[in-house]
Amino acid sequence: MHRLVSRVFSPIALLALLLTAFALPAKAQLFSIISDTKVNTSTNTITIAGSGFSTKVKPAVNLGGTNLSVSSFTATSIVASLGSVTAPGTYLLTVTSGITFAAADVTLGAVGPQGPIGPQGFPGATGATGPAGQTGATGASGAVGPAGPAGPTGPTGAIRPQGQAGPTLPPTLYGASFAGGVNPGSGNTATDIADLTLPPGAYLLQAVVTGPHAVGETLNCSLYDDANASGTGNALASGLVNLGEATNLPVLGTITIPTSVTTDTVHLFCGTASSAETGVTATYIAMPVTVGSFQPFTNTIGGTTTAPIGGGWDIGANKND
Repeated sequence: MHRLVSRVFSPIALLALLLTAFALPAKAQLFSIISDTKVNTSTNTITIAGSGFSTKVKPAVNLGGTNLSVSSFTATSIVASLGSVTAPGTYLLTVTSGITFAAADVTLGAVGPQGPIGPQGFPGATGATGPAGQTGATGASGAVGPAGPAGPTGPTGAIRPQGQAGPTLPPTLYGASFAGGVNPGSGNTATDIADLTLPPGAYLLQAVVTGPHAVGETLNCSLYDDANASGTGNALASGLVNLGEATNLPVLGTITIPTSVTTDTVHLFCGTASSAETGVTATYIAMPVTVGSFQPFTNTIGGTTTAPIGGGWDIGANKND
């Protein structure tokens, strides 16, 4: 099997060669072109295709230094016998047709081994960014790592001296005062001379009332809670004094106001037995206290245990029931 690989030589180089050998008439074609060659192994011929071949003068065909016998020719095709040129290889083919000349390489036989890889071409342009892929499934949680070693123990801090206890604040006192006159009356029908409005809690109540010196006249005073927190409806405390014998009247009492009421007003009422009196003054206070119990103790004289005050102590009989 014969394969053809043809190469057309530069017509400029051939033109320079022909100009040195021929004197050409004006407007004459100086060269012809071989565009293709085909070998027929059955007829042992070669067909040369091209242009610019002479149709008047039989062309001269040479293949690798051997002149071939031309059997037919036209302006575009020449058929010649290969004769003894049958060995595989690459040969120089020349065609002289009139005053024109053309040449090409022709390879007979099998195709040779693959040539070396050519140099790498330039990188192509960057393609468009593809769509984002779907989010993959969440991977399984890794195993818990081992606990790290315990850090070194820090130095023991210095013990700071205990601070001194702050001063004990006195309880909040509620107070009122009065200066004026009172009318005859007793209990909560007497003259209201001072009021204290107190929030829930336990209180010690104390009122000191001073009246004028009046022979044969009596001054009485009472404490009443407006909300009736005691539940008795009676006076929380009361007292009286004969103004002919003394002018000062202390009134002491206690009250516990429950959280069920917002505030409770405790009134100080004072009145005389028979006639209105002027020149009455009063100082009225309420002191919050903590409700507790009295601890029993042993009497060192009789060796008996006394009970707390209240809860069955009969003040009139001065004994415990």
